[in-house]
Amino acid sequence: MKNKNSNIKGTGVLLVLILMLMVVLIYVNNRNSISASRTKNIESLALLGQLEAQDKNSSMLSADDFLAESAGAVIKVRNIEGELIWSKTLNGKIVSMECAVGNLYILDNSKRLYCISKNGKQLWDKQLEGEIREIYTDKNGDLLIDSTYNGGTRIQIFSSKGVDEGSMALENAEVVAFASGKEENTLSLIDISSQIIKTKIITLNLRGDMVWSDNLDNQIVPMLGYAKDNTLIAVGEKTIYKYHDKSKKQSKVELNKTIYNASISEEGAVVVVRSKNGFEVIAYDDNLKELGFAETEQVPIGIILEKNNYILYYNEKLLLADMKGTIKAEYKSMPEINKVYFGTEGSIISVSDRLIQKLGFK
Repeated sequence: MKNKNSNIKGTGVLLVLILMLMVVLIYVNNRNSISASRTKNIESLALLGQLEAQDKNSSMLSADDFLAESAGAVIKVRNIEGELIWSKTLNGKIVSMECAVGNLYILDNSKRLYCISKNGKQLWDKQLEGEIREIYTDKNGDLLIDSTYNGGTRIQIFSSKGVDEGSMALENAEVVAFASGKEENTLSLIDISSQIIKTKIITLNLRGDMVWSDNLDNQIVPMLGYAKDNTLIAVGEKTIYKYHDKSKKQSKVELNKTIYNASISEEGAVVVVRSKNGFEVIAYDDNLKELGFAETEQVPIGIILEKNNYILYYNEKLLLADMKGTIKAEYKSMPEINKVYFGTEGSIISVSDRLIQKLGFK
């Protein structure tokens, strides 16, 4: 009876091992089949138009499918067909240009900040003070001005309509990231007085008063963004955090892997981490539920997420994928790609050194 029980037990263990092996094989086959299906029927994006900067000494900025060039106090904007849309001469030499929601934010050397629509209409302007160190823009068009004033660091926040949304003096802290919500603004700050890395995420109301804050030690949080329902997503070095509507941390995803690239949109977030065979792109919805993944041999130089699609771009090519990780299209570029973003009507804009290219399906 003892031998019989031993044989039965041994047979049971063997069956369990066989079953486990079958499950592993099924998983591997499914994963491989998914990876294979993601590389089938990839369309090639077509070049719909391109535009090169005219003045080799000018500063350039691209947004949507137009190109802005500045030289001295003059700014000229042309569309992808090369037609001059508008030209303006400002009071001082242009020192920086940013773009968000189709508007240009232009700073001249007299520290005057202009907001000009892509059609050339000046919407508002502000006279800034102090040494302007950085201008942060949000996808909604709001701005954070980081400056040195009276020996200290000061931030000012303006809405896309030029409304003052508060200011704050910072002591022993540097701004790392900025995002704008429905009725608040959020900053990621790093403490520069400490021997260890200390990050503070703070949310301010539209008067500049602090609503809540969260301290995160031993990591930097270089990216913030608002998803649907005013959910704040913060991407750290190895962790993704979710904060919901003026409250403390609600949930997080510990990846335990270094995040090399990331992007946040209203739909959620995508991150790039190292895998056994190279790198993996993982997509999450606004509740941090994993939606899918894509594998890539090389780390992309950038990633941009918009709605349910994202673009991975490298120096020589870009890939268009959905949130499930299915590669839908690619484009191989001769000029080195520096930046990529989604244009109007489903197009993709690829930016090289002095050239913008409009891509899409034909």
